[in-house]
Amino acid sequence: MNFQLSTPSGSEIVAVVDDNIDALVSLEDGRIFAATFFTVDNLRTLMKRYRNSGECAEGTYIWAVDMIVVETISVDVIRRTVADLIATGEIESCCMRLR
Repeated sequence: MNFQLSTPSGSEIVAVVDDNIDALVSLEDGRIFAATFFTVDNLRTLMKRYRNSGECAEGTYIWAVDMIVVETISVDVIRRTVADLIATGEIESCCMRLR
């Protein structure tokens, strides 16, 4: 199934190994899904920040709605991941359906 990717205005990938980005996936049948892609290193960075700020029980845990974790983050990685989620039907489970 064909799909289009978009990100909220102003969102861009800054560091391919330590970053996160929100993405919208628009399918050709009109369904739209939202997800946030995090790199493994970005989760470590966030947990360290939370240890210092006190958030999430001082960095004991981290969570996000519709979290998808990838090794590195790029348009190609996101496209490959989304294509697989569509092919397996898992997009309905791991992404928030907006429409």
